[in-house]
Amino acid sequence: MEWIKQNRFFAGYAGIMIVGVLGLGFWLYKGWSNYSAAKVSYEDIHSNVTTLKSEKIYPNKENLAEKEARVSRYAAAVDELQRQSGKLQRDLKVGYSEQQFRNLRNKETKAIIDLAAEKEMALPKDFALGFNEYNQGIGVPPHAVSVLEWEFDAIKRFVHIAVESGIESLDEFSRDKIPQERPDWKSEGERSERGRKPAGRKPPRGKRPMGKMALAGREKGPMASASKVMETYRIMVKVTGSYESLTALINQIAADESFFMWLRRVRIENEQKVSPPIPNNLPRIIKVPEAGAKADENGDVPEVDIEVDAEVIFGNEKMQAMLVVDIVRFKALEIPEKTTPAVSSIPTVPGSQSDVSVNAIP
Repeated sequence: MEWIKQNRFFAGYAGIMIVGVLGLGFWLYKGWSNYSAAKVSYEDIHSNVTTLKSEKIYPNKENLAEKEARVSRYAAAVDELQRQSGKLQRDLKVGYSEQQFRNLRNKETKAIIDLAAEKEMALPKDFALGFNEYNQGIGVPPHAVSVLEWEFDAIKRFVHIAVESGIESLDEFSRDKIPQERPDWKSEGERSERGRKPAGRKPPRGKRPMGKMALAGREKGPMASASKVMETYRIMVKVTGSYESLTALINQIAADESFFMWLRRVRIENEQKVSPPIPNNLPRIIKVPEAGAKADENGDVPEVDIEVDAEVIFGNEKMQAMLVVDIVRFKALEIPEKTTPAVSSIPTVPGSQSDVSVNAIP
């Protein structure tokens, strides 16, 4: 008490600090308690919502109507996306002949080679944009000419992107053949349908219907039905360049406005597997143009000597990248004929108002 009387200022200051700390601690405890309660409540609600979403909806007319409305909205959105995407791609050339395609390949391939030489980008030997076999006398199937011309144009655009990005070399290049390149290829409308199997005969063991678990294990995910709305033309490329050029290449592939290009896979690694050697010639004297000096009548600029005592070791490495790119072409939207959907019935659920089978709302 004597000390407090003698040091009233410090005692008052200490009292205020103690009260402030206690008050702050109380508010922190209260806030933490509120946070914990809110978190528990959120987790409970989230668990309940997840459980409800995973359950099958109750089979009545109201839920069936809601599901059909949602499916219709989703289907309409997908159709609109396909329709708008189709407007952004150029049409196939009708009546394009094999000779026209050959002349186009020869002309555009030479232009690509000249452009690469001008920009100092190395190309593989006998580079033909993946169409080498057709330069060796193999004929192009007539039904594939228009499609291959479109693919050739897309591959040419990819090479232009590589040149514009500053890639130093295109080391390897290949493309997957498309189904239309087979001589016996037929369109979907011309393919013959298989007849029914004779009754009373058991199918071979490898072709018997599988159970639900076996079928579920062989599903291929969302891409299994992608062929219904689009076609993909795959190319595999190995390039060498700086970090900046590879970044520019990947960005331009994603942002190209002429073709839809889909980078499916990419693997990037340093060209050199060992670290660069430490320079042993430092410091050293080098000559550089004098700052602000003008060239004489012979075009020579005065130089000055400077001492170099450091050198960049990391950051100048070249990088190699393996790219798998799918060039995407959307199919024309087919409008199916309007038909009345058949609704299958199931035994009436006790207490229900309908006998309609309804799956979960997606």
